[in-house]
Amino acid sequence: MNKPVLFAKKYQCLFDGTHFIGHKIYPSARDRFERSDELFDIPIFRNEHNDEQFCNYTLLEVKICPKCFFASSHDSHFSRDDKFTETLEISEHVKEFVRRATDGRRAIAQSTEDLFSDKRAIDGALIAFKLAVNSSATLYGADSRAFAVELPLIGNYGLKASQICL
Repeated sequence: MNKPVLFAKKYQCLFDGTHFIGHKIYPSARDRFERSDELFDIPIFRNEHNDEQFCNYTLLEVKICPKCFFASSHDSHFSRDDKFTETLEISEHVKEFVRRATDGRRAIAQSTEDLFSDKRAIDGALIAFKLAVNSSATLYGADSRAFAVELPLIGNYGLKASQICL
């Protein structure tokens, strides 16, 4: 009997308080499927042994608030009920700035139907990465030092989006 690959995690949006479910990959499944891309040194998921439980977690790693469409692969960008993840401290000014950008994120998200499914396809994942880039740029855009720190993550979203298209 195969062990499950994914488990559901509860998240809460820091910007509008919406509770939602995201998915994480069990460490044992990560060990079975995760490999390192030789060109970009980013995690990629491959089904090298034709395992019927395979999950390309790259498609699911971006969590998206279903109300304001804020998106990120970092658990710290969402409030969680666990003692292992430190929630990012965000000023009210920045929260309001992110809230005002909701319509732009909503427009990006309109082109796919599977954003909130654990069966997210490549098209949905590409939209999720686009939302994550937009969300990070909005969140850190007002602070040039923080934006400089976040820039590699934004670039990483682009690399992963490119990788899943291969």
